[in-house]
Amino acid sequence: MPKNQQYDVVIIGAGPAGCITTYYLSKKYKTLLLDRSDFPRDKPCGGLLIEESQDFLKGLRIPSYVFSHPKYLGVKYIDWNNNMEVGQKRKIGNISRKKFDYWLLKLCRKNINFSPKTTFLKYRRGRDGLEIFIKKNGKESIINTKYLVFATGSSLPIRKIFTNKKINYYLVIQWWLKVNKKVKDFILIYDNKITDSYSYLIPKGDYLIVGTGLIPGNTEAKMKDFVEKLKKKLNILGKIIKKEAAIVLNPRSVRNIVLGNNNVILVGEAAGFISTNASEGISYALRSGYSCAKALNKNFKSAPKKYRNLCKPLIKEIKDKIQKFNILANPRRRKNNFLKMGK
Repeated sequence: MPKNQQYDVVIIGAGPAGCITTYYLSKKYKTLLLDRSDFPRDKPCGGLLIEESQDFLKGLRIPSYVFSHPKYLGVKYIDWNNNMEVGQKRKIGNISRKKFDYWLLKLCRKNINFSPKTTFLKYRRGRDGLEIFIKKNGKESIINTKYLVFATGSSLPIRKIFTNKKINYYLVIQWWLKVNKKVKDFILIYDNKITDSYSYLIPKGDYLIVGTGLIPGNTEAKMKDFVEKLKKKLNILGKIIKKEAAIVLNPRSVRNIVLGNNNVILVGEAAGFISTNASEGISYALRSGYSCAKALNKNFKSAPKKYRNLCKPLIKEIKDKIQKFNILANPRRRKNNFLKMGK
């Protein structure tokens, strides 16, 4: 990559937030999208598209090969503390996250420069904008840009650039199992002996994803405990095919949402846009990425201010999700909530 090449917008992170920002950004801007990974790439994720994500993507026509089997899932809530079970008629899209991300990348890369296997090192303010320090193929270089967009997911070091406020997070562990029985729904299991969040089962073709969001510390033992309970309570057992883990942010206050400053913008989970009660981030990645592009297209010079205004509905949603988390994390309050859901 040429040294000191000039861009209008540099976007770090080629997941859904980064790709949607890129896709909807005006073609008049010279844009660079970079990611530390090569694509297509695996990413630990349940791979579910809730209704908000599906509505957003309608116009883009998701290709059939992106979906797993079953294509759509209902939802079942199980509470082991209160011995309760509630079903919910939903139509959750069941996708391969690897194929989904690669499809989004192919959508947007026609009109921009894309640099895979590129590591962001740091940035500093210069006379005419920002100087971005990157590393690729063992060589460091500098690029210049007017705007820098972080779509870096749950990266805690990136957040520390902008805020000293700590944010809660879980270590999400998921195992891919070849199991003895078919599961047709997205199953959420609440058990406060395992986690104050939830554990989950997601069918993916011939496999079943078994996962849980855990507070860091003794996580392997808690995961094994959960799998043992699955055998005893649901008669689900099988051979472990693959193990995955990832950090997932869990905002407990809207103050955890950081949108950036000056000509640096954060989108998606990097900004703190992720559902506190469900750890669902794709819908927020899509919508915040679109808001970022819209802000830059509308008024390039004052884009951060416009972006903050456009994000107000998302911030309100996160506030509501925090309140719901506080209900679901408490067995007594969760019982009352389940009773209402069952009516």
